[in-house]
Amino acid sequence: MRAGAKVLFLDNLFVEGSSTPIAHRDVDGNTYQRRPLNDGSEHVVLKNFPSEPELRAEVAGFGQNVQFTALQYYWLLYYEKRGVEQR
Repeated sequence: MRAGAKVLFLDNLFVEGSSTPIAHRDVDGNTYQRRPLNDGSEHVVLKNFPSEPELRAEVAGFGQNVQFTALQYYWLLYYEKRGVEQR
């Protein structure tokens, strides 16, 4: 991406009673959910729910003007791609 590119991430928050329950957590802290399909099969999928500080840390090296918004069921993370000269 070019310097100044605008990036927006959106994902769901874990909301007890609304989200698919966490099936288990591994030794690294990853969480997994069971997801049923229309064909009747069920699959265990990796589904983590990062916190605002974790998301900010992930983009700190290359993002600027970072904004985080938590909604009732979703979060949004916006940033602009930092240019090489601004590192």
